[in-house]
Amino acid sequence: MSVIFDKMEELANKIYIDIARGNREIESLVLSKFPWTNRVFRSDRFRRAHLEVLDVRESKKMYIIHVCIFPHLDDSSPIFGFDVICGANKITGVFLDFSMGDKNHFMNKWFKEKTSKLVWKKDRELPDWGKRIFSPNMIAAGMVNTDEELNQVIDVANDCMKFYLNNVGLFYENKSYMVNHNLYCMNQKQNVHTSRFLINCGHKEEDVKNFIDNHLFPEVVLSQ
Repeated sequence: MSVIFDKMEELANKIYIDIARGNREIESLVLSKFPWTNRVFRSDRFRRAHLEVLDVRESKKMYIIHVCIFPHLDDSSPIFGFDVICGANKITGVFLDFSMGDKNHFMNKWFKEKTSKLVWKKDRELPDWGKRIFSPNMIAAGMVNTDEELNQVIDVANDCMKFYLNNVGLFYENKSYMVNHNLYCMNQKQNVHTSRFLINCGHKEEDVKNFIDNHLFPEVVLSQ
């Protein structure tokens, strides 16, 4: 039995409920061909919210949660991103950010204040592609293994998710942020660890590329 696995499963279920509540699920048919959990939702408040769970506790002793929420293209709100990579006895990586937003946007100011209070963060050096898209206030920590740190990861994730969902989509502009969204996706696709892990789990390379390019970080071609 792993306390970390149990708590991460509870967190994933809560995130699903928060994202799904009152919103419309999309892409369920096309995503059903990928044999792991993928749920995508759209609402009047956000363009796309994707929850991915890789539950490979039996085969790889790992449990991974990925969440990415894109505002509508005429909304200056940041992009919400949360990833947590767990082993049975420790969280090897946790990443949380309000990305690609103006530092003066009220959501980014809130996030800066929220992260400034964290004393448990064990900063990790970001790759070049990450430095191009993530905010200076990003949580990028590793080797979280105490009960106190684990609980704080969960609390921060829940607090940030709640704040984001309550405030995204409040204001719209006569301007498109498609370039920002596509820049975020293009750089995320340079994360080689994503494809390597999925292939290592036994999925075909062409299927993994299709998933990452078109479903995990899909670029906007036409207005959506």
